[in-house]
Amino acid sequence: MTATMKLRLAFLPLTDAAPLVVARELGFFERHGLDVTLSRESSWASVRDKVQTERIDGAQMLATMPLSLSLGATHAPMPLSTALVMSLNGNAITLSESLVHDLRQSTGLEPNAAPMDIGRALAKLVARRRSLGKRRLCFASVYLTATHAYALRYWLAACGIHPDHDVRMVIIPPPRMVEALSSGLVDGCCVGEPWNHRAQQEGAGRIMLTSFDVHHNMPEKVLAVRRDWLAGNEAAHHHLLMAMIEAGRWVENPDNLDDLASLLARPEYVDVPSEVLRHSLAGEIAPTLDAPRRAVPDFHVFSRYAANYPWRSHAQWFLSQMVRWGHIPADTDIRATANEVYRPDAYRRAAEDLGVGCPRLDCKDEGGHGTPYDSGGLTLGPDRFIDGETFEPRRLEATIERERRSDQALLEAADTPPGPRLAARSW
Repeated sequence: MTATMKLRLAFLPLTDAAPLVVARELGFFERHGLDVTLSRESSWASVRDKVQTERIDGAQMLATMPLSLSLGATHAPMPLSTALVMSLNGNAITLSESLVHDLRQSTGLEPNAAPMDIGRALAKLVARRRSLGKRRLCFASVYLTATHAYALRYWLAACGIHPDHDVRMVIIPPPRMVEALSSGLVDGCCVGEPWNHRAQQEGAGRIMLTSFDVHHNMPEKVLAVRRDWLAGNEAAHHHLLMAMIEAGRWVENPDNLDDLASLLARPEYVDVPSEVLRHSLAGEIAPTLDAPRRAVPDFHVFSRYAANYPWRSHAQWFLSQMVRWGHIPADTDIRATANEVYRPDAYRRAAEDLGVGCPRLDCKDEGGHGTPYDSGGLTLGPDRFIDGETFEPRRLEATIERERRSDQALLEAADTPPGPRLAARSW
């Protein structure tokens, strides 16, 4: 690039916005000839709307958003592309203090219970409340087709709870989640950091499990751009990817932890105390009842395990979950959509120019590895699902059918017939 290119990118005040913030503040964008303006947004709906109206060129997005927005699942169709994953993991499922109390009193749930045991205890409580005619418990995620929503739904279903009929599901922006828990508006939530730690710090709820517990190293945030912008700015996009790859590697370096926490704590970025951010970034959490903080090394992953690579198999899994829960039509061409939206080819070109190794395949199987493993000379991370199932792209249709039968069995086991799908509340 011979001239400085101006870009407008949006982000939410979340810990995993770190690569964008670092690239802007530490000069990675400037080094690659980019003049980037960052716009702090309050919700994913705001990000969606600003992309739609072309007020921004791209944004930090949930890994599911470029897929669902391109298909028009929640809004008018908006063709997007992503060639870079910003982070893996980073979410947690937090339950309100009152729900934790009820679980302990009515089901005997023990401190330090495993994630599946917590879910099974919750299933018993849900069934008991239904038999007594009590209101359904209410759980929140941050967007209808969010990564958080699918992690929460997957855990609930794996533990015997149908998320659309046994409980209520609503949508609340991340910065409002602590308030929703403390006021009793919701009984639990799946949200990104630092809002789980903030809820626990303020006595509004307790972190019970993490998204890593549900699906090891699930993609969380991506950098997405409008496809029409990309068509006219391929060189700028290439340099944008290189700057973000370098920023992710800086973020991942533990020697930079204190500086990173202080940077994100600034009012124009996440605007919470640096010590809260530091615990999250270091993977020091209390993920079970009354447990002391413990190290969860892969709570946030920004670069290792080839984290920035946009696997089309991840896109296919997300799309299969959208089909599963009725968010996109059952006849959606999942493979074609994944190929259009996720761009590993563009990532490879940027990585090669930086001398960074990256996978040569577009897809991989998920669910078969409980520890890091070698693939073509690269170390990839664990990819287990909480229920021990696997996802194999070549058997996509069989996976969808297996989950359909499982979900139907949950409905048939319920004491009451299923009602209509609930519209998600949007703040």
